[in-house]
Amino acid sequence: MAAAPSPTPSPSAPGVKMTFAQQLLASGEFIFGLVILSVVLILIFPLPTWMIDGLLGVSFAISILIIMTISYVKQPADFFVFPTVLLVVTLFRLGLNIATTRSILLHADGGELIATFGELVIGGNPVVGVIVFLVLTIINFIVITKGAGRVAEVSARFTLDAMPGKQMSIDADLNAGIINEQDARSRRKNLELESSFYGAMDGASKFVRGDAVAALLITAINLVGGFAVGMLQMDLTAAESIQKFTLLSIGDGLVAQIPALLISTAAGIIVTRSASSKFLGQDVVRQLMGSNKTLYITGGSLWLMMIVPGFPKLVLFVLGALFIAAGWFLPSFEPEEAAAGGGSGAVPGRDAKALGAPGALLPQEQREPGSPAEHLAIEIGFDLLPIVQNNLQNMLDRISALRRNLSRELGVNIPPISMRDNTAIPPHQYRFLLRGHEIAMGELYLGQMLAMGVGTLTRPLRGRVTVEPAFGLPATWISEAERREAERMGYAVVDPVSVLITHLSETIKSSTCDLLSRQDTQNLLDSLKQSNPALMQEMNTLQVGLGHVHRVLQNLLAEGLSVRELSVIIEKLCDQISFTKNPDELSEACRKTLMLEISRQLEIRGGKLKAITLSPDLEQQLVKCMRHSQQEIAMVLDPNTARIMHEQLNLGIQELSKEGLNPVLLCSPMVRLGVKRFFGDTFPTLKVVAYNEISPKIQLIPAHTVRV
Repeated sequence: MAAAPSPTPSPSAPGVKMTFAQQLLASGEFIFGLVILSVVLILIFPLPTWMIDGLLGVSFAISILIIMTISYVKQPADFFVFPTVLLVVTLFRLGLNIATTRSILLHADGGELIATFGELVIGGNPVVGVIVFLVLTIINFIVITKGAGRVAEVSARFTLDAMPGKQMSIDADLNAGIINEQDARSRRKNLELESSFYGAMDGASKFVRGDAVAALLITAINLVGGFAVGMLQMDLTAAESIQKFTLLSIGDGLVAQIPALLISTAAGIIVTRSASSKFLGQDVVRQLMGSNKTLYITGGSLWLMMIVPGFPKLVLFVLGALFIAAGWFLPSFEPEEAAAGGGSGAVPGRDAKALGAPGALLPQEQREPGSPAEHLAIEIGFDLLPIVQNNLQNMLDRISALRRNLSRELGVNIPPISMRDNTAIPPHQYRFLLRGHEIAMGELYLGQMLAMGVGTLTRPLRGRVTVEPAFGLPATWISEAERREAERMGYAVVDPVSVLITHLSETIKSSTCDLLSRQDTQNLLDSLKQSNPALMQEMNTLQVGLGHVHRVLQNLLAEGLSVRELSVIIEKLCDQISFTKNPDELSEACRKTLMLEISRQLEIRGGKLKAITLSPDLEQQLVKCMRHSQQEIAMVLDPNTARIMHEQLNLGIQELSKEGLNPVLLCSPMVRLGVKRFFGDTFPTLKVVAYNEISPKIQLIPAHTVRV
């Protein structure tokens, strides 16, 4: 009894070993290589007319496929293979031109498709054929191809110029907790893909332009060569030769020019469309027919044209009626941007939301500013109410993400943040409150964007000149219509909500030491007790008080250091508590154990750190100026020394800033805290680090030495 044949396994089935040919077919590499090889063969070998007809049909199909594909992509860079496809299709079409030219001149036959175009499309009239062909060529070469090439060139240049600003915007969103590291990597990858795409399109547009020129030259060669072949080799009269070869040459030119026109149009569409989250057709219909008023006005204008004598009244009446009917039946779409800048109908003193706890009502009447339960609060002017009203869920998500990221980064719990309106402050202002006291403020203008300068700027922007509130950068409030132009000029452009979130992030970082209470410190110790009971037992044995731990953590947070490694900090406290109970001295001892955290905040490039240093004589002088009490460490300087050090530090900071580096001062551990506290308010971005707080493997490069 014969066994039943087993079914042939699928190549894609798990566990089935694929052959080399199947692997190539599955990856598409074999097909693409075969297409390139076929184009080369078309250039070399003569083809029968039936094959020429088939390949011309393929050319039409490819051009239609490309323009339909572009209509359905949401972002121009989504079709990132288009420049390569454009090159291959152009080469394929030129190969077909050579094949048809060879067939026309050798056999006076270009196939049925070319003959049909010569007889049917242009009515068998050579003069009409030449005119139609020239009109198509002019439209393709002068209008579409030249315009698309110029747009591609400008887009490539502006896209590359805007990269620093977009990268800075990504970094700002990452620092503000709006996006995580994975989202930042994805956006940087998309940014790189976008710049590569527009750069490639700039070069690919030259292929389209060259193709249009080649089509014109090839048709002219066919006309002249066909006339000569007809008279000299086929014994045709001049009229017969002109009639026959003109129709074939023009038919060949039209067959090649129509797909070329479609490809040129596709290239123009993809380089002129802006980024959108919708398909191109949806955007066009929504924006052209989204306003009932424009449809009514258009229909009425067509009806008014009926008054002009000689105009076709029936056609104009029908068209006008169609537009008015479209305005009546189609829904009106309001611009999406209007929601962000629209007016508010809210009444001052309305219920606000506790943004730290989504959905929790926080009536202003029940919770007064400065009450113990409210650690952090945001107050906004009346004109900024739409931020909460129209984007409430977005604000909840972004501030909740910010709290989570900062809590994870700093190692302490960030309390909930409440938001409310306040008619006592200017309408466009907002302010941050810590236990009812203002710690920062800024201004927002809804419906506008904040453009910050990041380097080489060609010209200033038109708008309201201001200062970015989080980092103090020069900035300008511009209209949303000028956003793309500002990005092309190298500005980093952010929306008002992002400005507020970034400012809030930096304000919380600088105020974390004030947010940390004794109870918060006790909660941290209770959590540590579960994972490290032996350490907590030693801490109790050595009588390390809660106050000592609280003060040390506050000192570390005040200088921007994370206290995530709480067990390491407590271990060092236990080692030092028998020598001193001064919180400042304990904090300086703990800093050495946070060497990796300190190094993470420094710009160490290639194992090298460029920093400002103090001369040995100056350090010895500063040691004599240090004052130690039971509770703190301070430095007392005479006015002349303080003035000279201020000038020298300012020079060093300027030198590092010119190289794009954050300022760092390296000094002896005996004077580090005194220098930081004396000059910290004057130079808030200056990191003051002791020599023993960085790894000995790091090579130090003095950028400037402070001398008195």
